[in-house]
Amino acid sequence: MSFNIDEVPESKEFEFTLLPEGGYRVVIATADFKYKQGNTSSNWFSLSFDVLPYSGAGEYDLAGRKLFIKLTWENANAMAVEIGRGKLADLMFAVSAKSFNYPSELIPQLLNKELYVQVGHKARKDTGAMETDIKGFWSVGGRQRCKEPKPIPVPPSAQAIATSPAQAPKQAPRYSSDPGFGDADVPF
Repeated sequence: MSFNIDEVPESKEFEFTLLPEGGYRVVIATADFKYKQGNTSSNWFSLSFDVLPYSGAGEYDLAGRKLFIKLTWENANAMAVEIGRGKLADLMFAVSAKSFNYPSELIPQLLNKELYVQVGHKARKDTGAMETDIKGFWSVGGRQRCKEPKPIPVPPSAQAIATSPAQAPKQAPRYSSDPGFGDADVPF
């Protein structure tokens, strides 16, 4: 089988919009434990969620959209560890997972579990672009791990989705065919 890019039409530009702020019913689609070693080692849980249809959510359907979160387990930054482990404990409470001795024991307890998440927005530190941020977790029954539980946030209305600003599409970098172009200029 051969593939020639000259025979394929240019790809269409898509507008990437942020998932509107609010509460969503999700299922944990993937869960992995990752690590990086070097001058400082770092370990984290990486999870993805699929947004499920949400009864009573209004005139729209955001089912199938994806959410991602990285929960720091070990890192030189003590604040990152505190936040990551706190969010992990909240997530575990929401899916009725009590404890684990090794990360590999937790992964099966998380996969395919349904829960509610509260989505907000935050600016990325490196680019300043807005991105989605999971602010909280609730069990399907509405329980939350905290002293004063808050109600599950109301999902955004169709009007809020229609008026939310679109995120600019990402443009691929263009490289010169100049023979002076060297390996040091390649960003990867």
